[in-house]
Amino acid sequence: MSKPWDPDALFVKAKLFLNHAMDDESRQFDEQALWASLALELLAKAALAKVSPVLIAVPTEEGNSLLVACGLVEGDVRGSDSLSWPHHDGLGWLHLVGVSGGVTV
Repeated sequence: MSKPWDPDALFVKAKLFLNHAMDDESRQFDEQALWASLALELLAKAALAKVSPVLIAVPTEEGNSLLVACGLVEGDVRGSDSLSWPHHDGLGWLHLVGVSGGVTV
């Protein structure tokens, strides 16, 4: 199992979501849009995680998610509320770190 902040795993998951959105013509537009927006969120997180996994880890009082994202401690933060930022915050971070790649935020 890959780490929650692995950029390659996030990219593969985004491709799967996009394929799911576009693979069946019987899907309603609403469902296609949902899967495409989920893919966009994962693409943004993959770009941020490529720069540094800390950019998508949500800080907590204990700091576990940040320490695990840095690789300083072993741990599993899956299922916790501190796994990663909401997508609207992540898109703002993309602009700040300069990895927008032509995407307007």
